[in-house]
Amino acid sequence: MPSIHPTSLVHHDARISAGVTIGPWCLVERAATIGAGSTLGPFSRVLSGSELGENVTLDGGAVIGGAPQDLKYAGGPSRTIVGSETRVGEYATVNRSSAPDGATRIGASALVMAYAHVAHDCELEDGVIVANAVQLGGHTRIGAGAIVSGMTGVHQFTVIGAGAFIGGGLRVDQDVPPFCKALGEPLRWGGLNLTGLRRGGADPETAAFLEGFYRKLYGEDAAMALAWMRAQSGFDGEKAGLEEFFSRHKRGLLRRRA
Repeated sequence: MPSIHPTSLVHHDARISAGVTIGPWCLVERAATIGAGSTLGPFSRVLSGSELGENVTLDGGAVIGGAPQDLKYAGGPSRTIVGSETRVGEYATVNRSSAPDGATRIGASALVMAYAHVAHDCELEDGVIVANAVQLGGHTRIGAGAIVSGMTGVHQFTVIGAGAFIGGGLRVDQDVPPFCKALGEPLRWGGLNLTGLRRGGADPETAAFLEGFYRKLYGEDAAMALAWMRAQSGFDGEKAGLEEFFSRHKRGLLRRRA
């Protein structure tokens, strides 16, 4: 059975699984789903159309599924989906999609720290870390295992590749390729995210392959770099990630450092 504090308001149509703990002064609206073992800290809110996976933690004051801050939004149902084992920190906000039947998505085992904002229609894949007070514009896409450091603002429709690292206090208005660092003001390519690759278990051959690709990319152009990448044997996972990134990115590529 779930444990629900008597001061909280939980709509009778909400779906609350076994082992859920809902602390003081929380609000759970109709058509919300909370997976088994999840915990809602004091004053947190799970609004209509939100779906929390198993063992999700909302710290105090977190708001999941707020109305999209988009002038084109004409009302109507949409969703917010938070994957299992994810934590959303104090007073962080995650807005639902602005598209009818669309969804804002945060993957499994992600961490959205205090005071961060995830806007409408964002997609954060598994293992993403969004640090304190990061502000993500609408339709931002962040690949698996990427890290966005504190106080950084990300322009809407930006794509950040898997395994990338974004420095703190920056403005991200261009797409950041997978496994790269983005540093400085104005934002520049800072080389491979070698620390992230090591933590992810990448071997030296993989790091050398990626280094070769980015030498081609920043020394020549994307078409030549992709042709070189496709001609290499092995590295299927890394190739798939690069192919996906270059098929999706729209805002112009992160510039080379001076």
